[in-house]
Amino acid sequence: MTENAVVLDRSGIRSMIPLRAVETVRVSGARQRTAEIVLTSGSAQADAAAVYAIRSSSAEAVAAFAHAVNSAIPERDEVERRFDGAVLVKTSASPPVVKERRWSPRERAVGGVFAGVFVLGLVLPGLRGDGELMKVWAAAFAAFLSGCAVAHGTWNAWVVWWILRRRGITVVGTYVDFEYGSTDDTPGTRVYAFTDVTGAAHEFRGDGRIVSRDPDRIEITYDPARPERAIGRKGPWVKTLHLLAWLFLGVPVTIATAAYLLIYFSAALFGA
Repeated sequence: MTENAVVLDRSGIRSMIPLRAVETVRVSGARQRTAEIVLTSGSAQADAAAVYAIRSSSAEAVAAFAHAVNSAIPERDEVERRFDGAVLVKTSASPPVVKERRWSPRERAVGGVFAGVFVLGLVLPGLRGDGELMKVWAAAFAAFLSGCAVAHGTWNAWVVWWILRRRGITVVGTYVDFEYGSTDDTPGTRVYAFTDVTGAAHEFRGDGRIVSRDPDRIEITYDPARPERAIGRKGPWVKTLHLLAWLFLGVPVTIATAAYLLIYFSAALFGA
């Protein structure tokens, strides 16, 4: 919210709603997680006013937003004639949003582990005076990290597939936003909202099989124990391609990476 307007960015569209065009903001929904911005209306019919609805996973955030906007609305007399607030709303394309990439605590911990492995891989042959083995480790470490990334992706994909196959729940997700990449060459990500069995709202980033030929709705399967663990349902051909990629790329790379680590440290400890 700016000094004189409420700014909404949804589905790639930015709406500038002047405060003088807002009649009130009310909180609705079973869990009070929806804020409805009701515009002024020149019609005598109460239901003729335009309404902008926004949702959040936090009821406290919704209540704070409603209070802030209602407090900023210019005072009006009850008998003052209203105008059609919808004509004052200006829309335009949302500007690209570049999010600053920050490492999570888990990512920092993983980075520390790999840094320790790299140093250990240099120290062990260094203690034996094996400079050639140290050069091999330093030159191949980037390839080793790539193998670890593929191995992690393969393992995570199998775990998610197995868990969702056993207890996953499939719902419909609705397109709500588009996140632009960090650079012009980085593809963006579509964001979909879905509701779990408890009524809580969640977001899913990715794609999936569309529902009733509507590109704004896709099928999402999530883990009821951890709703953030979700995937978009795919067609049979996409599933087959994923399976082939895991079998002929992910599994061999995982085995090769583990074997390389075992062979290298055996040589570093006991000699070739």
